[in-house]
Amino acid sequence: MNNFTLLCLTMLLFSCATNKKATVHQKVIWIDSIKGPCQTGSAGRCIQFQENKIMDPSQWEAMYGEIDGFTFKAGYIYKLAISETHTKIKQAEDIEMQVERVLIEVLEEKRDPKILLNDIWVLFEIGGRALNNNTIATGMNRPRIEINLSQLRLLGNDGCNEIMGKINIVDTERLEFGTLGGTKKLCPDQESPEIFKGLLRNTKRYKIEKLKLALMDQHGKVVMRFQKVD
Repeated sequence: MNNFTLLCLTMLLFSCATNKKATVHQKVIWIDSIKGPCQTGSAGRCIQFQENKIMDPSQWEAMYGEIDGFTFKAGYIYKLAISETHTKIKQAEDIEMQVERVLIEVLEEKRDPKILLNDIWVLFEIGGRALNNNTIATGMNRPRIEINLSQLRLLGNDGCNEIMGKINIVDTERLEFGTLGGTKKLCPDQESPEIFKGLLRNTKRYKIEKLKLALMDQHGKVVMRFQKVD
């Protein structure tokens, strides 16, 4: 069998084994300002998107793959017109769906206010009471938190022990933390760290003004105020 005959036979077998069927859709989608987990519990980070006519901050889902022609910049919310091609590929008895997205137009690009949260914040007021060197017990530190939006993580110090946890909800107004963990060394003041962590667990909303972060409970009452670290 010569090479030409072999090539023709190979092409014939491949065409019989593979059947492609493609459908093309044009749609408008929103892209969130930060990448999130590709799936629950995964370490990978994926673009977060939704197809709602009006953006809903609670409805983001992970996008697998990229958008050809689109460059993602953290800190900006995008509204995009895209072309989406769904190709159903049948090989032998298996069916695989491939999705290809291509940018048509950037309809909107705006700075996301919540990106200001992504920083280190030092406590200066708790329960309406100013915190200063005279009100911090000997051997204790000034509590601080670090908010990492790209990983949806909270880090910090409760005045004695290091703390860490997940960010369950974050948008332009809402902020809720998950279970807090951390180190467990003996502290000169045992009560203040517990109050601090309790207020973090009960945080529901936030507001940032002039480099100051206010955390609020479910009733909208400010429970703690922080200063941004330079």
